[in-house]
Amino acid sequence: MYGQHRDQTVVILPDGQLGIPTGLVPTDEPFRVASVEAMEKDLIKGPFKGFEVHRSAHYLVLWQCSPEFARVSVKLLEDLYKGLADSLRKREIPIHDLEFPLVAVIFRTEADFRAFKPVDPDVQAYYEIFTNRIYFYEKTDRDEHSPEVAALRKPQTVAHEGAHQILQNIGVQPRLAAWPSWLVEGLAEYCAAPTTSRKGANWGGLGAVNPIHMATIRDLHDPLSSLVQQKDAEQVGRDPKIPLVEYLVTRTELSPTDYALSWALTHYLATKRIGDFLAFLDMMRQAPPLETRTPEEHLAAFRSAFGHDLAKMDRSIRNHLVKLKKYDALPYYAVVFEQPIGVRVKRAVLVSQSPSTIRQWLESVPSPGGGPTRWEVFPHPTRTRALLTAERWIQGQ
Repeated sequence: MYGQHRDQTVVILPDGQLGIPTGLVPTDEPFRVASVEAMEKDLIKGPFKGFEVHRSAHYLVLWQCSPEFARVSVKLLEDLYKGLADSLRKREIPIHDLEFPLVAVIFRTEADFRAFKPVDPDVQAYYEIFTNRIYFYEKTDRDEHSPEVAALRKPQTVAHEGAHQILQNIGVQPRLAAWPSWLVEGLAEYCAAPTTSRKGANWGGLGAVNPIHMATIRDLHDPLSSLVQQKDAEQVGRDPKIPLVEYLVTRTELSPTDYALSWALTHYLATKRIGDFLAFLDMMRQAPPLETRTPEEHLAAFRSAFGHDLAKMDRSIRNHLVKLKKYDALPYYAVVFEQPIGVRVKRAVLVSQSPSTIRQWLESVPSPGGGPTRWEVFPHPTRTRALLTAERWIQGQ
């Protein structure tokens, strides 16, 4: 039995998957964990027939990507596991060893990834709570639009989903527990910051400054950092009239730019309020599976842990972010957009340093009922050159 609440029951299976039973039968038989050999046999005879298999200390990896990407991904996941476990033990957060090998599935292309399971176009990787597996891919045609950011996103994506999986298997975040979205995603992003070196993009380690999120935050707080020449496009980001912390803590779903804000809140708490944050994590660690919590209950729990003056915390977070200096600056992107609407063509441009802002803008700018959209991204070393590209394009030059 994994969890029970009201009329809901969930059981855990010998391979670590969760199941919903149609009935319950008492038994004195002990729970027996499946061997890694049995798990591998079931997986390669079932949904992952034809995949290569790699076993490491904590992972069972099924892959059809390049051997090098598989090798790098396994090393990243093992380094992440060790880093997280060591950090939590050092800070006296109770954790336990894995009961089951962690399963990771790596597809060769985005097309293969989406053919296996239809997911939203914005989803580049995911952790499945019920199967207890992470899924991601190596190559996509979209990498050609911004190869620099694509290189950064690969280690960030692997580490993000890996963090979800690890935290939900070592006793920190119970699967199906009602954690607030900002904490679920903010903690994963805290573990996932990428960095660059002469050898290329890599995982930056726990708590490193995330250059993608810093670019997003600059966009959200500095109106001069972006240019949108499209009057009917939706605002990108949150309503600035709503306090940041209150906005985040009560969100049930996060936009692409909300991930950056969740990272910022988590980074601030883990850096400047570490004692309170660890106590909060320990409280959340004890949340039972299946029970629900409202946004108001999440807000009350946050205030109980960190204080009621959320406006003061907003200012402290801004001051914390301003002082973060050691991270790789991203290029400025001129994004051009076209969509036929009847006899006319809708044209719009965006200049931004933030891939998350760009993604959210591209979701908001198309007109319902219009034709197929077309967009391109042009990186530039400075904002001035990106603005010049955008202005020339909008003028038809």
